[in-house]
Amino acid sequence: MSQNTYTVKTLLEEAERTRRPKHVKSSTPGYEWDHIIELQLVVAALNRLNSNSYSADGWQQNLVDYFNSEDNLQSIPKANNRAKGQAVSRWIDRNPKQGDKIYIQRIRDKWATMRSDFEASNFKRFANQMDSVLAGD
Repeated sequence: MSQNTYTVKTLLEEAERTRRPKHVKSSTPGYEWDHIIELQLVVAALNRLNSNSYSADGWQQNLVDYFNSEDNLQSIPKANNRAKGQAVSRWIDRNPKQGDKIYIQRIRDKWATMRSDFEASNFKRFANQMDSVLAGD
């Protein structure tokens, strides 16, 4: 069985969604809207699953819409957003720097509040893989 090979771009394309949801307006100068739980983490978790794990029509839309919800968005200084994105990339690559852990802990805290939404859904396998990614496994 082959693994998923998503990138953020391909997941968004298959979901017919954009990185920034339409309902999000521009933010304060010097700030931008960002996902608290980064889409690159969503992709990292999905890519640990077999490619046939989900087959229902629209599953990519449902997943992306969930992470594009206002509950998972924050206005953040542009420099902090770049630093957070780089920290997450290094975490996924298992090459974190000293200061990266603070970003990962904030994401873990947010995931802890959102994870229960996946328990009774068809995305439980995804949730387990997200746990693993955030644990650094």
